[in-house]
Amino acid sequence: MLRILLLAAIGAVGRAQEQPVEASFSGLYGGTWGNEFSQTSYEIVGPITGMKIWSGSLTLHGIQVRYGTVWSGVSGETWGTMVEMDLQEGESVVQAQGSYSSWVVTSVTFTTSLGRTFVFGNQSGTSFLALPVTQGAVLRAISGRRLEQEKHELRRRLEAREAEWEMRAAELEGDLAALRAQLGHQRLEQQDTSRESSQALLQLSEQNQRLAEQLSQRLCLTYGK
Repeated sequence: MLRILLLAAIGAVGRAQEQPVEASFSGLYGGTWGNEFSQTSYEIVGPITGMKIWSGSLTLHGIQVRYGTVWSGVSGETWGTMVEMDLQEGESVVQAQGSYSSWVVTSVTFTTSLGRTFVFGNQSGTSFLALPVTQGAVLRAISGRRLEQEKHELRRRLEAREAEWEMRAAELEGDLAALRAQLGHQRLEQQDTSRESSQALLQLSEQNQRLAEQLSQRLCLTYGK
């Protein structure tokens, strides 16, 4: 099983010409793992007229593009939430933006020449903006990499475990901070108790001194008789 790893917006055409007269490449986004795929050969079939992208909560799973009236094969996997983009006659994709992590594309948004936007996936990670170099150019094809499902699952589990460790470390740091605060509070209580004991001893000493003075005075009166 495969998953889409990253996308590259490529190609440019003149407005009055069917075939590309020059091309610009943007990307690549999302890392360098996985097997490469390229749909540049579909450019001769026709312009991009539609697209299907499957995604989950954390990543894009698969992509299929319609060139003219012909659908490409699916690059990646066809599970998760599928969102379809259906372009009108003469409408083209003029801008792509989205987000990616260190190893996978998490979201992509296409803006068309009619001002419409199509959002796939959920924004997460580093943002990117892919614009054509030539004014008036449009998106002509999609290329990228797709990650084998088994490797993806291992990497996902590793990242989940790392996140779990980080959360546990944060909890331990919080517990340590709480223990330090409790120890500090106990020390303050001990200091207060020691201070109160010192004051009690001082008061007791003063009382003893007064009793001794009173006893001495009485003894003096007795001797006076």
